[in-house]
Amino acid sequence: QPEKTDIHAFLVIRPCLAGDPNQRFKPGQGNFKGSRFELVMSDGTCVDIPHHPQMDEQIERETCATAREYTTSFWSKA
Repeated sequence: QPEKTDIHAFLVIRPCLAGDPNQRFKPGQGNFKGSRFELVMSDGTCVDIPHHPQMDEQIERETCATAREYTTSFWSKA
């Protein structure tokens, strides 16, 4: 299991636990009603990938400033 202090630790998708603050996301730039949005964690980091997505890509946390610089912070609705 990744250390909580490692910002670049890979994220693991699990069933939701409503009381877990690490499973609470808010929109960053944009909003959840639009066609694209950012997933910002409770600690202010963005859910990100280090480049544009590929099949079976692992996602991770990144500072939102870095993710925005590389334009990888936004997610699109399918």
